[in-house]
Amino acid sequence: MSDMYAPLLTGVFISLLVLLGVFMISIYNSLITRNEAIKANWTVLDGHLKRRLNLITALTTILKRYPLEELDALTKLTNLDTIDPSAAIGQRSIQESKVSLALRNVIAEATNNDEVNRDEKFSRLKQEISQIEYGLQRARRAYNSLVVDHNTSIKCFPQIIVASWYDLSEASLFEGDDEFIEQTNAV
Repeated sequence: MSDMYAPLLTGVFISLLVLLGVFMISIYNSLITRNEAIKANWTVLDGHLKRRLNLITALTTILKRYPLEELDALTKLTNLDTIDPSAAIGQRSIQESKVSLALRNVIAEATNNDEVNRDEKFSRLKQEISQIEYGLQRARRAYNSLVVDHNTSIKCFPQIIVASWYDLSEASLFEGDDEFIEQTNAV
């Protein structure tokens, strides 16, 4: 009688192994998909950061034409101009937050100067900076949303097992300055 069930038990056992394998592959693929989405969103975020850096360079060029002794923020901003793009995301977010703060101060101080405020290039650049900051804010939120989803996912069972097998680790959030866009628009 037991010989009669042996092929059936073998078939059930093999079927369970195949189902387990398909399940683990599915988990692996979902984790990799999330990881790749994070990388793609980082590329978008990084593009906004590079564009902002170009705008900062143009802004400092415009503002250096004016006698602005009280514009200490411009000096601080130019000193922060050297951001290491290869830095870890957590460190880079700290650097970028400092740049956002200095940029906010520069725009606020420059806007208080009537001569600078009448400059059309400054006005256009200020608007471009506001737009890039808005895009940066949206890209940062999308990136952070994916990171939170990924980090939560790799902590849950059974994903934690697959993540540990393939050395998938938590991604870093990119903290930012949420109030910059509102203050730039208000100025």
